[in-house]
Amino acid sequence: MTTMTRIQQSRQYAQAFGRSVYADILRWGDSEMLSFLCRANKLNRDDTFMDCLHRFYHFMKQNYRCEYVFKNEIIAELRKHYAHRKSLVVNEFRVGNSIADLAFFNGESRAYEIKTGFDSPRRLEGQLNDYHRVFDKCYLVVEQSEVNDWKEYDADMGIIAFCHGPRGGISMKEVRPAKVNAHIDVDVLMTCLRAEEYETIAEQYAGAQLSESKCKHFEECKAVLKSMDNKLLHDAFLETIERRKSSFKLLEHAPYELYQICLSMHLTGKQLDSITSSLNNKII
Repeated sequence: MTTMTRIQQSRQYAQAFGRSVYADILRWGDSEMLSFLCRANKLNRDDTFMDCLHRFYHFMKQNYRCEYVFKNEIIAELRKHYAHRKSLVVNEFRVGNSIADLAFFNGESRAYEIKTGFDSPRRLEGQLNDYHRVFDKCYLVVEQSEVNDWKEYDADMGIIAFCHGPRGGISMKEVRPAKVNAHIDVDVLMTCLRAEEYETIAEQYAGAQLSESKCKHFEECKAVLKSMDNKLLHDAFLETIERRKSSFKLLEHAPYELYQICLSMHLTGKQLDSITSSLNNKII
């Protein structure tokens, strides 16, 4: 099988990890797309849909590390180290005019920007400029073979390399630590927070009294947050945002290959049970 054919086949397999597949399973009990892919790639008589997903994912890790694989592996790494702690992982976290691929909160804040071999650096400068204004640490995640191509873009960003392991495995190595950002830009921070979150910071941490008119709260809270000590604002931001509901703890019950699906779709335990039950059915 040629390299191009492997990439084409991996792209086909990647369709099995699209959110629409699992939305269909939740709504209808199955997915036409997943059924088609699994029937076409069934190896054994007793294969289940989960058996096929496992093979698809393993093949993609070896031949086509798309954004889904990168995100899934980062989430798995974070879970390995922080599964038993109060942690929040957010898929596609808005920051200013950018969206971080993954955001992690656990006593500190980290932004992860993924650049696969299919991405260009065109938007990176603007993205990192936004991330540095809010997050304690910012990381760029790239293939090990491409680390040197990205080092020049920002001396403050950390770099994590995806390294090839035996039998198609992947490990992550921090090749450059991230420098800690000591200041939060309130104008950018306000774009990250929900209304109830910036209201909580203003009232409970800064002791502000907001007007009765909700339409004035955004500007009022922004002024209050700008007047706060930076350390107090930093701690208030982390404590407030870590109260968000997250599917991170649910991952202990989820198939490894579907960690990213769990977070991106904000699945409940009941929804995850429904999906795994459907995936454990034999392919007919």
